[in-house]
This record gives sequence, C-alpha cells and structure tokens, in this order.
Amino acid sequence: MQEGRITLCPHMIDLIAFKTKDTNQTYAEWTDLTHPDDKPKVKIIFDQIVNGETLYTVSESRKLCRDGTWRWFGIRGKIFDFDENGNPLRAIGTCTDIAKIKEAELQLEQTQLLLKENKHIKNCYKSGTSLNSL
Repeated sequence: MQEGRITLCPHMIDLIAFKTKDTNQTYAEWTDLTHPDDKPKVKIIFDQIVNGETLYTVSESRKLCRDGTWRWFGIRGKIFDFDENGNPLRAIGTCTDIAKIKEAELQLEQTQLLLKENKHIKNCYKSGTSLNSL
C-alpha cells in the first residue's frame, strides 16, 4: 500500500479501460480512469487508507470503461496487514457494478420531480391561479 499499487481481478481489468491486461496497477493508473467529479473523493479515501486513518471504507465512483462510457462501481475495502510500526501494508476489497442501482436512483429522482410539478399544477388549478402567472 505504501508503494501505491492496486491489484485488480482479471474481470475488472477486462471491464474498465486499462491500456494493459496487467492486474497490478498504480494508484495513478486507477485514478486516471476515475470520473473527474469523483477524483477528489477517491483521493481523500485513498489517502485515509494509506495514512492508517481508517481501516475500512465504502465508496461509490464512476470508472471509464473500454467502450468509452462511465460506469458506477461500489467499492469496499479493508486493511488486513500492517508492518511492525502499525502502518498499513495490504488491503483487500471488492468492486461491484452498481450502474443499474444508480440508474434506478436517477429515475426515482425524476419521478419525484414530476410528481412535485404535477401537485403544483393541481394546486394552481384548484385555486384558480393561472399557470402563466407563476
């Protein structure tokens, strides 16, 4: 961990847009594939792990896939090995495709917005208020 290397399973390598099939990646290679809006959050989490500020993390971020799309992943990690000074040496984690969950969340937000707008229109109609006057 102190060396800033991440070992990924072959399935993850096949899915995201690494230029190589090598499963041993640097932190920089991993963050290069992180959506620009998610990079600050990912950096904070990685720094907390490397500095021993947290032993366990759960996060969500978008990664660039081979087909050029951004895909949401849920990432969980836990430090499980330390050196003699208590510094983290190794962590293990999972990376789960949560794109469908994020899509459902977006659809729910859009539906809630439509319901709010419909309620507003209904209230205007009931009160005799013109929608043009709003």
